[in-house]
Amino acid sequence: MRTTITIPDDLAVEVDNLVGKAGMTTRNQLIVEALESWVAQRKEQLIDAEFAMMAEDKDYIADTLAIEAEFAESDHLVTKLNDD
Repeated sequence: MRTTITIPDDLAVEVDNLVGKAGMTTRNQLIVEALESWVAQRKEQLIDAEFAMMAEDKDYIADTLAIEAEFAESDHLVTKLNDD
């Protein structure tokens, strides 16, 4: 998709100085890669925030502990077999 953006002059100069270095062949490539990186980081932040909420969710914690207790004996047996 074509779009038009306004970049501050000093940033455009820095971008142009990087073009041709480190595998960047065009200003467009640099901007696309920067946006891809930002999107990936933002997605990670959102996932991290979801996990942080789970750490405070009493129902989730109770369910996790119950599941852990159910598998404790089989986990112990597998560990013992692997140690032998």
